[in-house]
Amino acid sequence: MSCWGMLPCMRPTISSRRLDAWLSRREREGWSWADLSRVSGIAVWKLRYRGRRQVDSRRPRAPRRKLLPVEVVEASFPAALEIVTPSGLRLVVPPAFDPGHLVRVLQVLGYSC
Repeated sequence: MSCWGMLPCMRPTISSRRLDAWLSRREREGWSWADLSRVSGIAVWKLRYRGRRQVDSRRPRAPRRKLLPVEVVEASFPAALEIVTPSGLRLVVPPAFDPGHLVRVLQVLGYSC
């Protein structure tokens, strides 16, 4: 039956157990993603997606970053901004700075804004 008719093309869904079984077999046999797709009849993208989800579920989650208390003091002159990361890295940003540049520096260091 063609998918070009009036009815949508329906393909059977693949159970998580079946996908997991194929992925386990791939590891045992040493198959590539293309080999597994050819043998199982399941699209490569579905197999890789499920494989990535398995890896992610086994990986321990990184601890969430906590907000720390901030002390605000009044200054009679424009003060520099000082940022201290949980790892102890200290950044001092002058009063006149380019926010885009600061964002790029923090991203390079692995911090999100």
